[in-house]
Amino acid sequence: MHYAIGQRIITASTDEEVHAAIFDLVQQLDHGIQLLTTTEERDRLAYYNFVAAQKANQSTAFEAARSYLMIALDLLGPGGWSAQHELMSKVVELLIEVEYSLTCVHLSPCFPSVEPH
Repeated sequence: MHYAIGQRIITASTDEEVHAAIFDLVQQLDHGIQLLTTTEERDRLAYYNFVAAQKANQSTAFEAARSYLMIALDLLGPGGWSAQHELMSKVVELLIEVEYSLTCVHLSPCFPSVEPH
């Protein structure tokens, strides 16, 4: 049912509307991951998770971004480097950025304040 709702959102929306509602869309589609039968469907959902991760990262929602990226990596699978090299590269690059940001948030400030002399 969730996957069908996500599919209806895609069908009834423009690309701009899909990107505006990316979190709702991905939430619906991710509930139906087990229903995906083709590589094309898995790649498309990996892309949507990547877009959601970008948006979450821009909002400093790093934990959410990491979750979306991990789902994207799982969907692309080990063959992602050859079949979807560009998307896989973008996912891994953003994951590195997100992990760095999470390290800074949890351990100590990455950019300590500079006091005037």
